[in-house]
Amino acid sequence: MHFFNPVPRMPLVEVVPGEKTSQETIATAVEICRKLGKTPIVVQDCHGFLVNRIFAIAMHEAFCLLEEGVAVERLDKAALEFGLPMEPCRLADEVGYDVNIKVMHQFAEAYGDRLKVSLIKWVVEQISSSKNFK
Repeated sequence: MHFFNPVPRMPLVEVVPGEKTSQETIATAVEICRKLGKTPIVVQDCHGFLVNRIFAIAMHEAFCLLEEGVAVERLDKAALEFGLPMEPCRLADEVGYDVNIKVMHQFAEAYGDRLKVSLIKWVVEQISSSKNFK
């Protein structure tokens, strides 16, 4: 079961069966998620599962906006107004830039050069130097 951060605010949980996972185990995991008030989805076991594969693309696009000159504060405010549970730059900061860079390298290795790893290094410099970013 793959929970998302921040766990109290994120309703979705990915249930990721392995090669030998029984249908009974999958059903039990789904039921546990529902009892926890979460929304379970059963996904295949692959790098990033489903949501993080999609989210990596969204984060990459957010980083492109920063590179094009959009202010961190404006981007984060727009993301919240759009309905995201957490601002992308704040999330990147809380996860940690070392983790973000490592994950981006793993995505590039798993799925090719669809995401520019160098872009997150630039974003780290920009976010770290932003006086108003907390």
